[in-house]
Amino acid sequence: MMGMVSAWENWERLRTDPAADPIEVLRALSAFQRYFAAIEKEAVKVARSQNRTWHEIGAALGRSRPAVRQRAASRTDDSKGAEWLALRRRLEDSWATSAEVRHNIGMSPPQ
Repeated sequence: MMGMVSAWENWERLRTDPAADPIEVLRALSAFQRYFAAIEKEAVKVARSQNRTWHEIGAALGRSRPAVRQRAASRTDDSKGAEWLALRRRLEDSWATSAEVRHNIGMSPPQ
């Protein structure tokens, strides 16, 4: 993603150009959405670490408490899912290595 200064300059150019390509406008919009979503995620984490309530966070964002909490939970679930998948792969690799070692030294597999 381009730097935010040039992104703002690009946006200003697009905003003032009556013949701006709508696809280029959408790309610029998408970049800003990703940027602000990342800022929102971090701000929510900080607010929660400071014991701010989901109600306060939702009010600040103009959303309901359940909507904000659900969005934060889905982001957490995604990162937790990746962590669990990585752990599962490490365990499977460990079991495969263990089974190979047992086979190579003539031990029977665990029951």
